[in-house]
Amino acid sequence: MYRSEAAATVKDYGRHRVIFGDRESLTPNENDLHIKQLWIDIYNENLNKGAVLPNGVILWDCPCLGTQAIGPCSRQFRAAFSCYHRSKEEPKG
Repeated sequence: MYRSEAAATVKDYGRHRVIFGDRESLTPNENDLHIKQLWIDIYNENLNKGAVLPNGVILWDCPCLGTQAIGPCSRQFRAAFSCYHRSKEEPKG
């Protein structure tokens, strides 16, 4: 099995942070403290924001949404989450 020797690299572009790497280098294992710490730092940076700001703006890059907002089904998820968030009905939905 091919194992990349290159570690993940991080570049900041203003308010966005981009992580470059392949699946092997970005999947932490028990001994890979650098990558684990990288994910913990990114998570902690966004911890207090939440997925929805007080003004109602949805942060699609929030870690609490996971990969649901960026995957192949992201359009359906975003539509459903937006509908849920805007709903005034009780129970929501």
